[in-house]
Amino acid sequence: RLLAAEFVNQRSAYHAVYFDPNGDGRGSYFDLEGESVRRAFLLKPLSYRRISSRFSGGRLHPVLNTWRAH
Repeated sequence: RLLAAEFVNQRSAYHAVYFDPNGDGRGSYFDLEGESVRRAFLLKPLSYRRISSRFSGGRLHPVLNTWRAH
């Protein structure tokens, strides 16, 4: 389980820390002010209008030179 994360872009830094008060594995992630970051995790990381390629059962991997799902 990831216990803490930090993401830094050009303008801001974002933090998330895992907290499980009961120790039962059903904790959640919070920012440094104690606010839940669950909603932030659901946001899309990039702005885009369309995805240009579809899911494919096989594409040639450029390094491994094998066919793999993409």
